[in-house]
Parts: sequence; structure tokens; C-alpha cells
Amino acid sequence: MIKSVSEYLKEYYLSNGKRIIVTTLRGKQHEICLSDDNKYFYSETGLKQHKLKLDWFDGIVDFIKENGGKLKKGGCHSKAGQGNCTEGTLGYYVATECYGKCDGGSSTDPIFIIAAILENAGICKNERGYIQLSAINIE
Repeated sequence: MIKSVSEYLKEYYLSNGKRIIVTTLRGKQHEICLSDDNKYFYSETGLKQHKLKLDWFDGIVDFIKENGGKLKKGGCHSKAGQGNCTEGTLGYYVATECYGKCDGGSSTDPIFIIAAILENAGICKNERGYIQLSAINIE
């Protein structure tokens, strides 16, 4: 059994030279890289100047588990708490819990990359509008 999602992702990226090409649902490919200190992901094309902390993925997967293993992705092209970025979506979770935004605050929207990373690693199935846990055995 794998100890945590972040540990699994770290080992997965280290075994692949810290660089993996992921494909989004729209068919775009992005090279996702693990930082030199092994603490975050970055991508010139998928994330621009933003970073995804590796430890965020533990909470993200826990949030999906807590919501029955399948969750609306949503997105925060609008403000947190509005539009597709409402409570109970992955977009809202990332905006508020990872980026620390309050309702009404603008946030970056990396959901398409987060979903692609989790699917590429076999942790989740990335579906149109939803993300669903796979059968991988992570605590």
C-alpha cells in the first residue's frame, strides 16, 4: 500500500526523470516537471508561472474520497463561490484550500492539469465534467 498520494507522485516522477507528458481531455499535451527540491510541479505550457505543491494532492484526493469517489471538477474561471467554482467542486476546493482564496476572490484554474496529472499516474479517471478515483490502493 502506498503511504500518500504525494509520496506516490514524487516516486512516479523521480522514476521518470522528473518530467512527464500529460494529455488533457481536449487532447493538448503538457510537460509537467517536478521541482529540483521535489516539492511542487510546474509547467511552462500548462501552468505558466503557477506551481502545484505536491502535498496539495493528498488533500485533493482526500476531498474526492470524502465526496464518494466521484466529484464535479468545476473550475474557477469565475470567482470562488460563483459560476462553476461553487462549494463541493474540485475547483472550489483548490481555490480555497490550496490557494487560500475566499468566496468572491479570483483564483488560478489548474483543474485541467491536476486532473491530467492524477489520470496519468493512474490515481483518477478524468471525465468530462467529473473526476473519479481509480482502484489504486492509496491510504
